[in-house]
Amino acid sequence: MSSPVSGGRYPRLSAIDHMMLRVERPAAPQHVAGLCLVEAAPLLDPASGLDLDMIRDRLERRLTRVPELRRVLYRAPPLCGPPLWVDDPGFSIERHVHATRVPAPGDEAALLATAERLLRDRSDRSRPLWDLWLLTGLESGHVGPDPGGIRAGHRPMPYGFVQQGRPPVQAPRG
Repeated sequence: MSSPVSGGRYPRLSAIDHMMLRVERPAAPQHVAGLCLVEAAPLLDPASGLDLDMIRDRLERRLTRVPELRRVLYRAPPLCGPPLWVDDPGFSIERHVHATRVPAPGDEAALLATAERLLRDRSDRSRPLWDLWLLTGLESGHVGPDPGGIRAGHRPMPYGFVQQGRPPVQAPRG
C-alpha cells in the first residue's frame, strides 16, 4: 500500500494545533468562524438568484494561490510524529461552498440562529477543514458572509502553519 505522502514535502501540525484537534469533542468543536454581510448584486445571476456556479468557479481558480485550503489531515503511523497536511486527491469545491436561505423574516435573530445551526457540528476531518456558507433571504438584501456568507475553518486550518511561517518537513516514505 502506498502512502499519500511518499516523496513529497508536507507541513506537520504544530503541538498547539495537534492539541486543539485532540481536545475537540462533539459538544465542543474547536473551529472558528467569521460572519460578514456583502452586497448581493455582484453574486446574482440574471434571474436575481445566487450564482453559486460562478462563485465556486472564481474561488476554485484562486485556490491555486492557497494550497493549504486543498489539504486534508493525514495521521502519521504511531511514533512517527503529529499529523501532516497532505493534498486532497478528491478535492471538490462543491463540498466546501454552500448556500442556504435564512428563514423569514431574515432579520438578525434569524441570521444568528442559522449561523449557530451551521456551526454546531465539528468539522469533517476526511476533507479540508473549511466551509463557506452563502446565506440568502436577509431582510437587508445582502448576502451573509465571507464573501457574503459564513466562513468556518478549524483552528489549525490554515493559520497553524501559514501565519507562523513553519517550514514543511520531509514526508515519511512508505
